[in-house]
Amino acid sequence: MRRFFFPLLCCAFSWGLALPSLGEDGGMDATEVAPAMGDAGIHDEATDSDMLIDAGPQGNAASDAGTSLDFQPPVALVDTAIPFPEGAPRVETPTAVVVQLQVDAQGDVIEVALIKSMGEPFDAAVLKAVRDFKFQPGLYQGTPVPVKIEFSQTFESPPKPKFPARVEGVILERGTQLPVAFAEIVFTTPQGQRSLLTDAKGRFALDTPAASMEVKIYADGFGHFKIYLVPQKGEALQVRLLLDRDEDLANTGDNAYVTRVKKKRIRTETVRETLTGDEMRHIPGTFGDPYRAVTNLPGMTETSAFLPLPLIRGSSPGSTGILFDSMRLPYLFHLLPGPTVVHPRIIDSIDFYPGAFPLRFGGYTAGIVDGQSQLLNVQKNTTEIDINAVQTGVFGEYVLGDSGVTLQLGGRYGYPAFLLSLIAPGFSLGYWDYQGRLDYGPKNNHWTLNVFGAADSIELERDNPDGEIDENTGLVRQELQELFRMDFHRLDLRHRRGSADHYGDYRVALGYDRTRFDGEDYGVESPIVHPRATWRLPMAESLALNMGTEVLYRESSYNEAPEGEEGLGVTLFNSVFEQAAGTLVQGGLYAEAEWMPRDDFLLVGGSRSDVYHHRDKQAFTFDPRLTARYRLYEPMPYTTWMFGGVGLYHQPPRLFLPFPGVDHSGIEDGLLRSIQSTVGAEIDLSDDVEFKFQTYYHHMDPVFFELTVNPTFESLQNPIPDSPPGELPAASAKEGEEIDLGTVPRDGRAYGIEFLLRKRISEGYFGWVAYTLGRSERLIDDRWLRYDFDRTHVMKIVGGKRLPRNWSVSGRISYMSGTPTTTVHGYNTGTKTGAFRIDLRFDKRVVWDQWLFEYYVDLANAGVTPEDFGFGTPNNIPYVLPTVGMKAIF
Repeated sequence: MRRFFFPLLCCAFSWGLALPSLGEDGGMDATEVAPAMGDAGIHDEATDSDMLIDAGPQGNAASDAGTSLDFQPPVALVDTAIPFPEGAPRVETPTAVVVQLQVDAQGDVIEVALIKSMGEPFDAAVLKAVRDFKFQPGLYQGTPVPVKIEFSQTFESPPKPKFPARVEGVILERGTQLPVAFAEIVFTTPQGQRSLLTDAKGRFALDTPAASMEVKIYADGFGHFKIYLVPQKGEALQVRLLLDRDEDLANTGDNAYVTRVKKKRIRTETVRETLTGDEMRHIPGTFGDPYRAVTNLPGMTETSAFLPLPLIRGSSPGSTGILFDSMRLPYLFHLLPGPTVVHPRIIDSIDFYPGAFPLRFGGYTAGIVDGQSQLLNVQKNTTEIDINAVQTGVFGEYVLGDSGVTLQLGGRYGYPAFLLSLIAPGFSLGYWDYQGRLDYGPKNNHWTLNVFGAADSIELERDNPDGEIDENTGLVRQELQELFRMDFHRLDLRHRRGSADHYGDYRVALGYDRTRFDGEDYGVESPIVHPRATWRLPMAESLALNMGTEVLYRESSYNEAPEGEEGLGVTLFNSVFEQAAGTLVQGGLYAEAEWMPRDDFLLVGGSRSDVYHHRDKQAFTFDPRLTARYRLYEPMPYTTWMFGGVGLYHQPPRLFLPFPGVDHSGIEDGLLRSIQSTVGAEIDLSDDVEFKFQTYYHHMDPVFFELTVNPTFESLQNPIPDSPPGELPAASAKEGEEIDLGTVPRDGRAYGIEFLLRKRISEGYFGWVAYTLGRSERLIDDRWLRYDFDRTHVMKIVGGKRLPRNWSVSGRISYMSGTPTTTVHGYNTGTKTGAFRIDLRFDKRVVWDQWLFEYYVDLANAGVTPEDFGFGTPNNIPYVLPTVGMKAIF
């Protein structure tokens, strides 16, 4: 193993040493550069504060850094205006206190020197206030460096008021208590109208006559507000005004509570689709789960409603990467059919790659679903409690004092056992999950510590193992005993330095996975260590280089089931656990270049190499990939981009059912491989409406260990007697053959065309129409036959609208043609009945001064139409899954 592991580590470290040092200051002295001015805040008697970044003795390169693109001066992260000292004498002529600040590479002020004095108490006020300033560090060639800054604060007493009264206060959003920034306030007095805007914290102040006045407030996304005030002569009237958000008026973009202005940039990924906000949380039938929302996009289906394993473009579930912040999740959904194991509030967006995904994702041959969190920007401490019929969840975001650290906590506890006991007495199921996250530092020098995990268990009533007798029945006492349990835990430490175009991202993850049967009798467990690093380096104006390296170390151990144990496919699981046992080391390196010679053409090409070492077997891969985008037509509307991609992909064998600790199988039979190609176009019909279509072809060679459920033609025939009359037949080898069925290598292929007409969230509504015409086949006995979960036609229609008075409604209509089935004419020659389904969701928000309350009703399969559950022979079952819940935010 050392032949491969140590050279890989040496190569990874040599890459890091050869790159520019993004994590150190390089021993540079504090840099002094050319001028840059800062603006003053609005304070009663502080008129102006300036920052001067002076030239100093750093040589020619440093002296010109103020105008060089290599240097970016520090940016204040706090309000730098210093208020007029209380009780200070009046200052009729503007006068400044000037100090020199030394700002270190972390953005903290570590030294202050007085340059120009104004006397007390002005000098003391400035010297005290500047030590609490916080800056985004100055950058030299992308690296944070210490800088000396000249700061001046100008003091001048305000003119004596023309009016005898004053109104001052703050405007907040009712319920969330968030400040309403830059709202327009119109005061109507006997002397006429005057108006002003609130500052970034929602504050305002105005001198007024001592008389009754009408006050109106206008703010984007809020209803009209009017109040009458009567300030008294010689007094300042303090007010705190609460505005109700009107979702029907809000230009919400992709978040119901934040108005964002986005610059549309050229995408480097060919086939990525991203869901945000209501698009991933308010789709009916998904129970507000972002990962389930992805199943409504082209290219994605599920095995069944009650076992929602993802199927991307006709591939087996084990070939798809289900990730959270680019970390693989050991399993996605809680049991029967529970929510995802990651709290939905921690997910900011979902990226879906049905194919041709970037090189940073290694070890998958189908597609990628990656839930992304975001850097915390907590404006106030918030707690959310969500309760429904099967679970209770808690989520909170908090600022830890003045430390600059923000905290995110979440967790859920599921109790579906009560409802299950009504239809299956003696059967119990439970689950829980947790998330915790700490964020520290500005975006260009940010630390994140993320901890999360989940567990599921199944219990059955069984005889008391000690044979105790129940006095009431005279039978052996029945008690719940754990039949199955799986859990996982992750700790991920991440440090990111640099800007969006030039950065280094360093991570190390620790994990523990476990699956157990019959209490602690037998199962598998696996500790994990996973360090990795990625870099982006601009090489020229039109060229950038992306690179990365990672090492995954996993040690799997298992206990075999006791001899003679039966049930739950014990023989199969023993075989699976044995194949996964041992030490797995996977190391990978990749590099890709983004070349954009013109603003209408982008070419991304590169390769990835991975090495796998499991027990005494090794495997190597080399995966070249190429994507391109070309703007065919520019003017809006109908801006048209053509795109295409082709690439080679490898992965280790994985079990089709996800069990923690069994993330891979043995590599004795080699690795899975696929060649993916796609070509298509996207047309912007308006700023928020687009139409996209693409064709794809995936060749899979080989594919094995995939999910198959349909019986073979031979297994449906009555067996021919092979023993004389009166004698028992010989033991059948059929069970062993079925166990080996998934390990038989086969060729596979998937091809089709996908269409998406999408209206992104704006003006309070969203929606899309998705249609896929495709086929997935396997080569069996020299014939191409349909894969067990192939669906030729899949259509999804999704839409949602925010209504007046804080109501919202959304709906989904889906149709999927039937999967194949074995008939008398042969294996998978027939087709089951298709599935038609309608889902509805209603949300209502009630707003109080200090908190919000939401009710929601989610009706999955509101039409109670039958659905085939996708396993073996047809079994159409009508059902409806209603969910009623409530949520409090305060």
